[in-house]
Amino acid sequence: DFPGLILLDINMPMKNGKETLQEIREHPKYRFIPVVMLTSSKDRNEIESCYRYGAVGYLTKPYTIQELEKKIDAVLTYWLEIVEHPILD
Repeated sequence: DFPGLILLDINMPMKNGKETLQEIREHPKYRFIPVVMLTSSKDRNEIESCYRYGAVGYLTKPYTIQELEKKIDAVLTYWLEIVEHPILD
């Protein structure tokens, strides 16, 4: 079984979230799972860096449950309806 979406914090205690994202993108089984990055940084370079690493979304903390639900809904709508998803084939 695969998760339908990964929410990944950039600042984690043992490993940087972008490093983890890079490992996910390099793994043949998991590279197609959409990843939304979570962080308190609003720095444009940080946001662009997350997308370069392969994030499909970005959410700045603090956020409301409604903002989180809206982001998840938007990502899953795009990811499942528009992107050809090899895991589901």
